[in-house]
Amino acid sequence: MQKITVTILVILALVIPALAVLAWYYAQRALPVMDGVITLSDLSRPVEVKFDEQAVPYIQAKAERDAYLTQGFVTASERMFQMDVLRRTAIGELSEVFGSDSLSHDKLMRTIGFSRLGREEYKQLPADMKADLQAYCQGVNAYIEDAASRLPLEFIVLGYQPRKWETTDTLAILKYLQYEADESWQLDDLRQRVLDKVGDKLANYLFEQNLKGGPQAQTFMPVSGDRARLIAQASSLLQPHAVLPNPLPIWGSNAWVVSPALSDNKGCLMAHDAHSAFVSPDRYYLCSLSSPEIHVAGATIPGVPGVVAGRNDNIAFGSTVLRADTQDLVLEQLSPQFPGKYRTATGWANVTELTEDVPVRFGKAVVEKILATQHGSVLLQNENTAACLNWTGYKSKEPVLKSIFKLDHASNWQDFSTVLSAYSGSARTWVYADRQGNIGYHVAGAIPVRTGSGAIVATGWTGAADWAGLMKFDDMPHGYNPTQGYAVADDPDFEKISFYNNPMRALRIGSALDGFKKSGQRVGLPEMALLQGDQTASLAPLVKKELEQVITKSQIIDDFQVSALDTLRRWDGVLKPDSAASAIYESFVRTLTRRVLEAKLGSKMTQEYLQRWPRWSLLTQKIITTKPKEWLPLEERTYETFFITTFAQAMKDIRLSSKIDDVTKCSWQTLHQIQFQPVLSSSDSALVGAASKLFNVSPVGVGGDQDTVNACNVAASVDPFNFNCDSGPVERLLVDMADADKFYASLTLGQSEHLFSPFRTDQLRNWLRLEPHSIAFSPDQLEKQQQHKVIFTNR
Repeated sequence: MQKITVTILVILALVIPALAVLAWYYAQRALPVMDGVITLSDLSRPVEVKFDEQAVPYIQAKAERDAYLTQGFVTASERMFQMDVLRRTAIGELSEVFGSDSLSHDKLMRTIGFSRLGREEYKQLPADMKADLQAYCQGVNAYIEDAASRLPLEFIVLGYQPRKWETTDTLAILKYLQYEADESWQLDDLRQRVLDKVGDKLANYLFEQNLKGGPQAQTFMPVSGDRARLIAQASSLLQPHAVLPNPLPIWGSNAWVVSPALSDNKGCLMAHDAHSAFVSPDRYYLCSLSSPEIHVAGATIPGVPGVVAGRNDNIAFGSTVLRADTQDLVLEQLSPQFPGKYRTATGWANVTELTEDVPVRFGKAVVEKILATQHGSVLLQNENTAACLNWTGYKSKEPVLKSIFKLDHASNWQDFSTVLSAYSGSARTWVYADRQGNIGYHVAGAIPVRTGSGAIVATGWTGAADWAGLMKFDDMPHGYNPTQGYAVADDPDFEKISFYNNPMRALRIGSALDGFKKSGQRVGLPEMALLQGDQTASLAPLVKKELEQVITKSQIIDDFQVSALDTLRRWDGVLKPDSAASAIYESFVRTLTRRVLEAKLGSKMTQEYLQRWPRWSLLTQKIITTKPKEWLPLEERTYETFFITTFAQAMKDIRLSSKIDDVTKCSWQTLHQIQFQPVLSSSDSALVGAASKLFNVSPVGVGGDQDTVNACNVAASVDPFNFNCDSGPVERLLVDMADADKFYASLTLGQSEHLFSPFRTDQLRNWLRLEPHSIAFSPDQLEKQQQHKVIFTNR
């Protein structure tokens, strides 16, 4: 037995280093070429691609089509695995790689039908845009063919090769990202269950609206008890699937523009930071495109041609998700006598039916039956009831890609407005700045006009779920050269069409800009960068005031609590990474909120509410301020004792989480850490799971929370000791339209997904320090920043 053990140890000692060397070999071979000559036979003329010190590509072509073709190749060379997983996520093909663990997700994606929607949108593209999209796909496919024997290590680990990239893959990705930004039907499900559990009064208080209100009140007609069982089943679709995180409505973004009257050099300024999940690699990719027809640079989406936020020669543009309610969960009554029929307000109609084969690795393909009614795809059904997704994404007037192409070419406010008037993607607030000194903003996108409230599950056969159409573009909030000299996306005034955005970040940005105005200080990009990283806690003054009032009257606190209170008293209200007071504040706010909610909702529903309702901190503010009797937990006699016992519990949680007895040594960043999620980390395969550890990016401690401008959230968790961060500003842009050499951008990690690339995590340090990377826009600046050059030729 001892000899066998020794033999095994010897074998492991030899095999493990050999595997490590093999992994290093394959990873090195996969690194993209950054100096030399590459042949792209589909080019009409040679293209130069210059790279700066952070591997940002500057594509210089003699024809716009060649620029997109080269963009496809270059992006794929750095992000091919990410692109392949993203398209599989959108079209429901994850199970073909990851096995049955991803089957539930694939079924949902097939049911919603992103691939079908992509095919329909391709038909709507004009011929010139079809040609540009095809050129991008040709570039991606040229990389797949060129790198067939040296693909990224993830393909080796999973043992497959990517298929050719198709035009509909890009369009399906854009449609999926629209769904991700729009996703609100699961909130309808939650609000319905909360309403059923606690009644109208408390539910309306939690969600800040009359849930049954509207021109046509929500009514329900149970059919054989199906409705209650179906609503209970809907939560099964909320479970995170295996490979990518579920969309979370807490995600948002920041964007604002400043007029020449306030800027330090008499030019317009724009700041933009997109918020999303912290994943590895980053969600965005930085790129510059130049040809006689176009010159645009900024953030791009891997798998999609063009730039989605940045600047061209004439304007700067960016957008934030508005979080309008663009999805409804609708119940349909199915006929028990006649299969394939469902009831409408005017009679019986036929259900649309189709089937799709879902390939499953190491198993048989699954045949998925897909049904749809006039209100959209059927997500769930049992007996005589079905739950459908009614979504504006099914009613698009124009493909989002068409708007991207046109925005990249826009040269003035008129062009900008014309493009947005036809844009029918997710509802967004778009900001604008130009070289002539003009700024503006406009909300655009597909927003339904309802006959009912849309807040809870609606009945399709009563007409309560019907929409009267889509909101008119001119009726959406907009402004051109506003008198205050600046514009902030998602201003609280927008709440009439965006009922669940948290306004705290926009209020803080507006307050800071007003402060500059009052002081007479001019705003420059350094001030804009600092504002992007602002970590001022919105509820800090209120929390400090209340705790000091009640706890100083009490004698039932220990030394740890005394030290914590003293630390909080001296705190400046900024959630800095090295701050102990920040940890004290965050623990107290979350403990108080949980205690209030769990007394009414229970722990599971409380978890869902904190995860799915971005405005929960406004509820906390209201409860602390107004102290409503109906929300005081039964075990507490007064709010004074409630605050005292909550503080005690919060300090106990910090003590256990930090494992220290001196609260002053407990910094916020030791508890509040970004956990970057690599794609492979969620696979159930033991081999893949072990290999995924190679791709892990070490957690990093950060400040802020979801309410600060630097919106590094605290992820909702059933564990009171867990303060991890899973979403925040994954891309930042700063633009000065008066100076082409003042254009800055940064990602959380870096440009590359390759394991041993020097550009995989090289931006993280600067991102943490709010030190953005200079993007060369003028020829002189590019000459200074160029580090590498590749010539693409058709010979």
